[in-house]
Amino acid sequence: MRPITMIVSPQSLVPRIEKFSREIITALPVGYAYHCIEHTEMVVEQARMIADAVSLTDDQTALLTVAAWLHDVGFRIRYRGHER
Repeated sequence: MRPITMIVSPQSLVPRIEKFSREIITALPVGYAYHCIEHTEMVVEQARMIADAVSLTDDQTALLTVAAWLHDVGFRIRYRGHER
């Protein structure tokens, strides 16, 4: 089996995913206090700290960062199971 070749580098996705997530999260109604941009920024910061602590590669760190930015975006569509 041949390895998968990525067409786009994970690092190039981070700013685009961050922009997308910020737009979605900041548009949520005020009542969604837990799922706010400050919470997401904290998750991203902690994910990057973990990446540094375990010496992830740049690509691995980028993918972890993308996951952190997106971790609550589904909340807008579905409450139960949104992190799945």
